[in-house]
Amino acid sequence: MPSIKKIIPRFPKQIGVITSKTGAALRDILTVLKRRFPSIPVFIYPVSVQGANAAPEIVRALDYANAYPECEVLNFGAWGWEFRRFMAL
Repeated sequence: MPSIKKIIPRFPKQIGVITSKTGAALRDILTVLKRRFPSIPVFIYPVSVQGANAAPEIVRALDYANAYPECEVLNFGAWGWEFRRFMAL
């Protein structure tokens, strides 16, 4: 069975970030991206990362990113999450 994974480009044209627009994760991610890739635009998909709305908002952000692929790479940031919380997605 062939893999459906795509090769991550070394220098993507645009990077998408799926995370809370007010959390520390976004600040940390943007700081690193600015230092490592200052010329690459970053598109932010704001979502809740906690509570009852988190899962549906994250799914909607992923669906939107797949439907309108302006970003070659997506980063999901939610510091402090445990892996099993993602299993519900």
